[in-house]
Amino acid sequence: YVSAANIETTFNALQAEAAIRREEPVPDYVHFANIALADTFQIHEEGDIPDLNVFAANNDRIERQKTAPINVIVGNPPYSAGQTSANDDNQNLKYPSLDTRIAETYAGRSTAQLKNSLYDSYLRAFRWATDRIGGQGMVAFVSNGGWLDSNTGDGVRLSRAEDFTDLY
Repeated sequence: YVSAANIETTFNALQAEAAIRREEPVPDYVHFANIALADTFQIHEEGDIPDLNVFAANNDRIERQKTAPINVIVGNPPYSAGQTSANDDNQNLKYPSLDTRIAETYAGRSTAQLKNSLYDSYLRAFRWATDRIGGQGMVAFVSNGGWLDSNTGDGVRLSRAEDFTDLY
């Protein structure tokens, strides 16, 4: 919700500045009601049950966003490899549907013996985003280079070569 407040205030400040430059009345404040409080991976899991009592409006936004076509995803994925507990501040959670997709693609195509690192939230974000845009779109993430030349990353590279027509 901090993001929503930042988007709202920035948008409205820019609108006000433009109106003042044009010597027009400052427009009414416009609320930004399109950010949802959610675990992005969890809301796309099969069988996920929304909280219908406490966050009804939030759930409506989530359902609208899940069905909307998305062709561009830009972000800085979370990184939590090696996290083992909540005390580590960024525990790796289980996402059966997403992890199945990783098993079918990144892990399935990897020749590495140890593939645990393919299930960190960083690579989950890449898999989720790739699947979310479907057959057409663009994913632009801030990325480390671990998947570029690591033995475990061979399945990631092979999958990306199949998933995208261009990689930069």
